[in-house]
Amino acid sequence: MLTGDKLETAENIGESCKLINSREMLIHKLSTVKDVEAFCCKENLNDNSRRAHLGELRAVLVEASALSIITNNPIKKAFFIAIAKTCEAVICCRVSPSQKADVVRMIKEDDPEVVTLAIGDGANDVSMIREAHIGVGLYGNEGMSAV
Repeated sequence: MLTGDKLETAENIGESCKLINSREMLIHKLSTVKDVEAFCCKENLNDNSRRAHLGELRAVLVEASALSIITNNPIKKAFFIAIAKTCEAVICCRVSPSQKADVVRMIKEDDPEVVTLAIGDGANDVSMIREAHIGVGLYGNEGMSAV
């Protein structure tokens, strides 16, 4: 899920729509450089693989500032993608319209076999909708821009 909402709001939305469950899931929250360093490393990749093998549920919440660090560093980006692809949910919050498109592009470039779908309801979603293989623009409170 890609949203412009703040972390707490994005987490609440994730809980209410059953993307995440804080009682049954390990949720990584990435906001700072320190968070990114701890998450995007070999040790965490190995730990994540172990947890995935054991069937433990995992999710990642990433703020825009942390996402910028990840997308601007090829090594961190590779670790992030490898871990995120095994998680039940990835929520990026406080992201700009261009960051939404960047995330879709990052997934497309990582695995050409994957088909991406983007759904949005406002002008801030247009670049993401255009970047995805399948883009759906909804007419809603935000107006007709996404459509």
